[in-house]
Amino acid sequence: KADPKVFFFEVKKSNYEIPGQVTTYHSICEDVSVLVNDANVSQPIHIVGFEPLIPENTARNVHHMQLHSFGGTGTVQRSLADKEACANGYCGETCKPSAALDDGGVVFPWARGVGSLRVPEEAGFRLFGDGIRSVSLITHYDNPKREKGLIDNSGVRVYYTKHLREHDIGFMLVGDPNLIERGETIPKGLSNHTFSCSGITQDFVDPEVTIFIRGFHMHSNGARMESRLYRDGEQVRRDWVDFWDFKMASGLPLTSTGAGFKVKRGDTFEIDCSYEAKAGAVKFGHGTNEEMC
Repeated sequence: KADPKVFFFEVKKSNYEIPGQVTTYHSICEDVSVLVNDANVSQPIHIVGFEPLIPENTARNVHHMQLHSFGGTGTVQRSLADKEACANGYCGETCKPSAALDDGGVVFPWARGVGSLRVPEEAGFRLFGDGIRSVSLITHYDNPKREKGLIDNSGVRVYYTKHLREHDIGFMLVGDPNLIERGETIPKGLSNHTFSCSGITQDFVDPEVTIFIRGFHMHSNGARMESRLYRDGEQVRRDWVDFWDFKMASGLPLTSTGAGFKVKRGDTFEIDCSYEAKAGAVKFGHGTNEEMC
């Protein structure tokens, strides 16, 4: 049954033609104040849910999407990727407030196998006020047959309420989300790479946060993935997937040591990514035939 206190807006492609190349990253952006009815950008409200909108005709090509947010004040300004970036498969636009506070990062990641997300009743992603002002939808297209004439209208439906909730939600990425290892080689055959994330919790505003959802992401050479949480040198939690399936991306159910859990200021993570590069050595990178962790 529809909640009369919850509204929605959509961020989606408009008849975008997927290029005839294996890997393309394309972004669109929106000033959220234009999408929200009766928006008052000085008055914070909360995003409470997300629904992926994946057309049947391009479902096999939309590998994953990330909805990024930007906070700040002033007029939202758009910028386009340059020709060199487009030639390398990273095309589209981004938009930030003229006085941007920072890059708010990911608010909703989607990959094959992932459904809609409804956040806990007591929390939400802060929109307006000192929260989100604009969003960019970045889509990774996988076109292994290099087909042409594929028209895409995928996107995300974002649900919000004007009744501010008790808690704010954020998103934390661990492993190598910024591809520091980009260009580094993964050898042919089986190999394992471990990433230590020792300082990621030091800037927590509160002494602890509650994790209510989590996921993994690799590409087609991924074999197994595991995360470990440490507190004062002792392991307190472990999550893992023993058999990685690229077609499911982040939609695999994780085997774990519990359900919702706490992460405290000073805690550290270790992330293991195991690969099986059958055809030969591969590199870390954004491409479908490259790897992430």
